[in-house]
Amino acid sequence: METYVGLMNSGWDYSWAGPEKKVNVTLRDYIYNHARTFREPAFQEEQRKWFHVYFDKIADKNGHGHLTQKDYEEFLGLFGVHPLSVPPSFDALDTDGDGLISKEEFANAGVDFFCCIADTPTKMFFGPFLA
Repeated sequence: METYVGLMNSGWDYSWAGPEKKVNVTLRDYIYNHARTFREPAFQEEQRKWFHVYFDKIADKNGHGHLTQKDYEEFLGLFGVHPLSVPPSFDALDTDGDGLISKEEFANAGVDFFCCIADTPTKMFFGPFLA
């Protein structure tokens, strides 16, 4: 139990309390600290590793090292994205314009989706946002 409590306290300090070691946090603190975590290079590198694994194990079912538009359509289908929404998402991720999504393009877009607050084409990683 002591180990668990120690881990929880470390998680609180790292994720929410911030360098000031706050006991209580406001919604503003929560948002700021959440954004701080996503901006940290170490966090982004861990995400990049995860997206490489995700690419290899789930998205690139054929093991070709790249995704065609049909492959990406099947991947987005796992998240309920309609096939007609795939072309703009595919084009946004295919940054070199070769008609394929490489593992690096996939990982870069995935990291940017979660870590970049700017309105960039990588916001299409999981398909277009529909309200």
